[in-house]
Amino acid sequence: MCSIFVSYRRTDSSGHAGRLYDRLAKRFGSVSVFMDTETVRPGSDWPETIQSVLKTCNVVIVIIGRNWVSALRLRNTRKKIDPVHFEVAEALKTPGIVVIPVLVMGASMPSEADLPEDLSALTRQQALHLHDDQFSYSCKVLFQEIEPALSTIKGVRPTTRSRHIGTPNIVVADLKDLLALGWSVRKIIDELLALEYAMSPELTLEFSGTSDQWIPILEAHPETWRVLLNEERRIIANWHFVALGSADFKLAQTGRLLESQ
Repeated sequence: MCSIFVSYRRTDSSGHAGRLYDRLAKRFGSVSVFMDTETVRPGSDWPETIQSVLKTCNVVIVIIGRNWVSALRLRNTRKKIDPVHFEVAEALKTPGIVVIPVLVMGASMPSEADLPEDLSALTRQQALHLHDDQFSYSCKVLFQEIEPALSTIKGVRPTTRSRHIGTPNIVVADLKDLLALGWSVRKIIDELLALEYAMSPELTLEFSGTSDQWIPILEAHPETWRVLLNEERRIIANWHFVALGSADFKLAQTGRLLESQ
């Protein structure tokens, strides 16, 4: 669903979380960033939603303010369900996730004695400070830590680094990869058609077809599509494998395949 998960306490750091979310969304694309107030739908089963999201996440940012530990202790003392405790514990035990503690408002990193056993591994993660008076610079440093973890999408094959433009890895994705990222079939088709029109403005609807026409084709033959995604998880290229009959193959050999369409 998303590549970056933002965990925070509303009573501790909601302002900093919102500000950081805006920067992350601008840099990596909003579809790549998960934050509860922006992404979870009303009525959702939040534990199930969190577990589902974490399966596709590469990075979990844990925003820790001055009251983060005291709020954790209070909820544990009162035996209340603590969503933040659940999020961080799930992230720490999920293979392949980079957990980055981000300290705000001058907060210090919790000690192992401050945390329950299932959160103790958090103290072994390198923390970053997000300074209010150097917010842009702090975000730049954080993005530099995030980008290597986003160089591949879980289950997606990386291609050669595009060195001439200095971008993170371009990745190849198929339909299953895109669905795992939370894309719908209609969104995939809409993105593909938008890309076609952007590359060939002279295309007409009669030639390109509509989303409603392409959706059943994609659903019937998902294995025939591949796309390239950039670091913002946007489609920048695609190709479609088509099985040719004997007559079509002969036309292809003579360079007249379009006559069969």
